[in-house]
Amino acid sequence: MLAVVRFSFAAGGNAAHYDRAYIMGKRAEHDLKAGRSLMTLGIRLIMFSLFIALVQILLWLCQGEWTPCNMSELLRWMGAKTPASDVPGLRSILDWVLAIPLSAETAATGLAIAWIGASNAEAAPNAVNTTN
Repeated sequence: MLAVVRFSFAAGGNAAHYDRAYIMGKRAEHDLKAGRSLMTLGIRLIMFSLFIALVQILLWLCQGEWTPCNMSELLRWMGAKTPASDVPGLRSILDWVLAIPLSAETAATGLAIAWIGASNAEAAPNAVNTTN
């Protein structure tokens, strides 16, 4: 906060205008970095999903049998318990989500994270221009 005050009075003029511009500039810079990081994470998840699908295809070509790889198999492989519920509707939803192929779940998650990151990074430079 002290740096903001020094900046505003060193520049001379309307202190509130310079404070807001300085803060919005720093926020836009932070939003841009966060957006780029999210985009990178999303793209890496998409690439990982392609790797999972490629391994499944190679195993299928070598063994002649499709190896299922879904979230419930991953949880069993990690030694974790699959989530359960006493509510019949919720149980069917959990079973459906856990039966989706892991490559599709990873790709959808990566796409959503990359989209959020791209929209965050795109909006960041506009935040500086709205302080005029």
